[in-house]
Amino acid sequence: LTTLVWAMAVARAEDTFEHAGDASDAVAQQAASSYREFSPQNIAMTLWAFAKLSQAPEPLVFLFQRQACSDDSDGLKGFDAMQISTTVWAMARIAEVSKHAAKQGMFRTLLIQKGCKRLVEFSEQGIAHLSFALSN
Repeated sequence: LTTLVWAMAVARAEDTFEHAGDASDAVAQQAASSYREFSPQNIAMTLWAFAKLSQAPEPLVFLFQRQACSDDSDGLKGFDAMQISTTVWAMARIAEVSKHAAKQGMFRTLLIQKGCKRLVEFSEQGIAHLSFALSN
């Protein structure tokens, strides 16, 4: 599912195919039913893809938020610097089109805090992603 929605985003499917939105909705619904199987990389890539598609799959975002924030008391267990930076960028973009951006604040805040604590691990692009999220 991650690869499918990623390919749709890279191919700019929403610009090319009339029913791309229906397909991405179907992917979001299917992903929501199996979200516990998603690795940190899959969460980052999936959210990135929906952000590139300018879509906010609300139920899926909330499920990913719950999973990522509940893995341990520190949150985001298993996320490396690239996955944190990709996810924080995606969440900032999704917040721009979301009707429920305020409810996603906890996840974005946790991502930003984790990113700031691990800043030395970030690439220049990762720092730019973190900066973008802080500016929104």
